[in-house]
Formats: sequence, C-alpha cells, structure tokens
Amino acid sequence: SSTGAVAIALITVLFGGLTANIAGAPVACRGFPGCSSIEVTGLPLIVHIVHRGLAFLLFLHLTGVLVGVRRRGESGPVRTAAIVAFLAVIAQIAVAGTMVMSALPPEWRSIHQATGTLVWVTIVLLALIARRGGDDTMGTKVPTGVPVKPSQRAMADAR
Repeated sequence: SSTGAVAIALITVLFGGLTANIAGAPVACRGFPGCSSIEVTGLPLIVHIVHRGLAFLLFLHLTGVLVGVRRRGESGPVRTAAIVAFLAVIAQIAVAGTMVMSALPPEWRSIHQATGTLVWVTIVLLALIARRGGDDTMGTKVPTGVPVKPSQRAMADAR
C-alpha cells in the first residue's frame, strides 16, 4: 500500500541520516550492491547494512505497488504518482551505487541527500493522491450504497 511505502521510506531516510552521521558508518561497507570489503564493524556496519536493506525493501515494495496499480486499473493520477515514486527510488539506488563506488565524494553525498528527499516527497504525494476520498485502497473507491462482498472489503482493507 501507499501507507506502507511511506513507512518504509521514513525509516529508510532515518537510517540514511544515521549512516551519514555515525562515525565509521559511511565507510563501513565498501562495494555495491553488496559489501566487497568491510572497513568498520559493530554499530556503524549494522546501521549501514540496515539502511541498504531498507532501500532495497522500498524498491521491492514500490515494485509491488506499481504492479498492483496497473492490475487494478487505478486512475491516471495514481498510476503517474506510482511511476514517479518508483523512478525516484531507481534514481536513488543508482546515485547510491555511484557514490559508494566513487569513494563517497562530497558532491555525490549531496546528490544522494537530494535524491533521498525526492524519494520521500514522491512517496508522500503518492500516498496523498491514493488516499484522495478518504480511503487507502490506492485510489479504488467503493460508492456508498453499493453492496460490497465481504471478500472485496477484506481485499480493500488488506491494502
């Protein structure tokens, strides 16, 4: 769901801030996407690895959101918002890989922060657009007064 994407994105951003600010965390894991070498162990490495794991989890979650949006035939604004959020995450992962493989130059760190902000904004916008009308069913609205099968309600509530 879009709400799940917001939650994962928020935690990912928080761990990104920790990774950038805990001594040794930025350089704890060299290589991308995996660690070709571990430079620092303990808490800095744990924070770094959790940040990367969350970033890939966000990518996978948004992949599922995008597939779901297309399968359900959601409205144009919801589809567009899902595509933009997905592309922002892909851009962020590409920037992160470039940053890590370039030995963390300051300009790439700044680009990584800026792209992370873009990811956050696009996911929040996706959630707001999907919730338009007061639901969290990725834009699918059930008209009032129309009978809904319990299985349909359960599916909508699960999203």
